[in-house]
Amino acid sequence: MTTRIVLLRAVNVGPAQLPMAQLKEIATELGATDPRTYIASGNLVADVPGDAAAFDRALERAVEERFAFFRDVI
Repeated sequence: MTTRIVLLRAVNVGPAQLPMAQLKEIATELGATDPRTYIASGNLVADVPGDAAAFDRALERAVEERFAFFRDVI
């Protein structure tokens, strides 16, 4: 596993509300370990399994499915 900083663009701006506890939960469901967030920014640090780009796309899809808005992972 690789420790990564994962940034979700434009989270908690206007109607795009994403609680950090749920972001950590989603990351864990996708196989990340030790997920940590920084304030309510959409910034996540976690040990991520496998291909980083694949994790990023899976996180984008999971957020969209659960919260009905799309945000890029950068």
